[in-house]
Amino acid sequence: MNFAIGWACTLKDMFYKFPIEKCKYICETHKWKSQRFVLVFKIFRECIRVILDDIVENNVTFKLPSFGYYKGELHYEIVEGEDFRKAY
Repeated sequence: MNFAIGWACTLKDMFYKFPIEKCKYICETHKWKSQRFVLVFKIFRECIRVILDDIVENNVTFKLPSFGYYKGELHYEIVEGEDFRKAY
């Protein structure tokens, strides 16, 4: 088993290039750009929470949008016994 992590990011890193202006309803109802950012970020954060819950509960893999050359996916796997000792 390979336990190496090739790339990591924060939630804000994932949200960095999110096209807020495409959220037309939010742009129409919220005058200030900072208000739009906060609301869209809250929605984004909740979506990520739902995705992570689905990964853990249903053992699914979620493919992330690619960033140029990099491709990513989120999945959950239980590691026990000798494999856990090696990883730890």
